[in-house]
Amino acid sequence: MNHLWKNRLLFIISSGILGMGFFVSAEVCLPTGFRYCNPLGATTDIVDLTKTILAYLLKITIPLAVLAIIVSALYYIFASVTGNSSKTTEAKKTFGHILIGSVFVVGANALALAVVNFLKTLP
Repeated sequence: MNHLWKNRLLFIISSGILGMGFFVSAEVCLPTGFRYCNPLGATTDIVDLTKTILAYLLKITIPLAVLAIIVSALYYIFASVTGNSSKTTEAKKTFGHILIGSVFVVGANALALAVVNFLKTLP
């Protein structure tokens, strides 16, 4: 029951951050007559779309990772102050999971950008 509010709070915060991206646009597009605007902005092919999505995901995940690291560090401090060794090890595990997840996100972005750049060089 103690972790339930944490999961709901994380879900609400992440949903809010993800939801903000759908309403924020770099350029304003006003459809006129029977002409519709591209909702993706200047993106015209899959390579640009992939780069746009990756840039957006990095803008979301890096601040969330920093926030999660700060929260886990505070959790570790409070657990060590109280002298509860099981909560201290749980905080260490949480910190490790956050670091591993951050490395995966950055590595996946680097791999995807490498694939996109390789596909751009193909004739």
